[in-house]
Amino acid sequence: MNQTSLKLPDFADHDNLFYGLDLAKKDSQLAVLAADGTQLANFRFPSRRENFLYLAKSLKSSDTIALEVSTSANAVMSVFKLNSAARSLLSNPLQTKVISQTRCKTDKVDARVLADLARVDYLPTVWFPDQDTLRLRHLFTDRELLVKHRTQFKNQIHSILHRSLIKYETASLFTKQGLDWLNNLLLSNELDSFEKDRAGFLLAEIKRQDILIEDLDATIAAFIQSNAGFAHQLNLLLSIPGISLASGGAILAAIGDVSRFSSKKKLASYFGLTPRVKQSGDKLHLGRISKQGNSYGRFMAVEAAEHLRKVPVYARLFQKIKKKKNHNVAKVAIARKLIELVWILLTRNEEFIYSRPKRCDDKRSLVKQLAKRKANLKLDKKPTNRILYGTNLRGTMIRNEIQKRANNEAARIADLLELGKKLEKISPSGFNPKKPNFTDWQRLLEIIAENYAKQLGEKQRAAKI
Repeated sequence: MNQTSLKLPDFADHDNLFYGLDLAKKDSQLAVLAADGTQLANFRFPSRRENFLYLAKSLKSSDTIALEVSTSANAVMSVFKLNSAARSLLSNPLQTKVISQTRCKTDKVDARVLADLARVDYLPTVWFPDQDTLRLRHLFTDRELLVKHRTQFKNQIHSILHRSLIKYETASLFTKQGLDWLNNLLLSNELDSFEKDRAGFLLAEIKRQDILIEDLDATIAAFIQSNAGFAHQLNLLLSIPGISLASGGAILAAIGDVSRFSSKKKLASYFGLTPRVKQSGDKLHLGRISKQGNSYGRFMAVEAAEHLRKVPVYARLFQKIKKKKNHNVAKVAIARKLIELVWILLTRNEEFIYSRPKRCDDKRSLVKQLAKRKANLKLDKKPTNRILYGTNLRGTMIRNEIQKRANNEAARIADLLELGKKLEKISPSGFNPKKPNFTDWQRLLEIIAENYAKQLGEKQRAAKI
């Protein structure tokens, strides 16, 4: 093991020291301030693990060290968390730059500013994730990169067809039907030999990316299933239409510990799905969404919203916004509702009340199969989502029909509530879509099932006659 090249001055006469660490790839800058703001040291040292470890062990419990978010910040923070009793702070660089704007910006100044802001307790900090959350984030960073590469290859094939004045009539070029059409095109004479070679190469790369993404999905599934907390949270999120292993895992990785968000609005703001606000005097302007926070998590939420908008309770809201704005704005609004729903499910430890049990079980089984195939995990088979199993009506199609009718009834109740109708007059079950709970939902399902059973019985009697 290499010996440390970092030697700290003797600060034995000082307590409550404040350290500002400006990280860089080769050399980092360290500023040390006393409690009264006097600078005791400000120097550079090589950015090596043994130096950070030496620094961590040199800090006292009364000391504070601050550093900004950067590529190596998480690794350095882990060293301090594991090897030092001092208070370690990770600052938000976007807000720190606004506070510390100066004409003279050097590493020495940055390190001093970090220490000074920590000293006066004015440093905007960010949450430092645990090791498992960090690893899950790294896995989804890899997945995002693979998906981007695959998309680039697909766009190149679209460009080849466009330059060659060839149109395709399939809904999508990369479905089974579309790929069959592409393969037949490569066997024909419509494309010249040069473009054929390019298209063939790109198709091979797309297949390779598909295999890599599928293997990475299995790795992600195995990682989540090996962590009881992640596995339970993903099961809850899979009850939401449109949420899969990819979207649910990406959202969990972005959130980390949901208890750090005191409200669903704050979680939506963290994903950048809340509007920008400009207020001056009596004038208030709400702009477009902020797009701050985890961009990949926000992208996956918007993609999942395409399915959630079809749930009757959300379909009304989607159509209302679509008429006033457009399709994309309405979909982003549903994406915000989805993130708020995620906060409710994770905070209350509940499943989505309007979920389809069979579809939920299929998604959960797929995740377990991927995990088992990748890591040979022994996973318990536990029954999930029994809401519809007390209706005395058998068959997946019957249960799905009851669920569909209950969802439509919930949407009808929500519309009447907006018109000012009283709940007791429009909802015999007492179910309130604005404040849903499983007890009233079960009662509504039972009423729907009873009416449906009578309807089936009447049809059977009519058929006999």
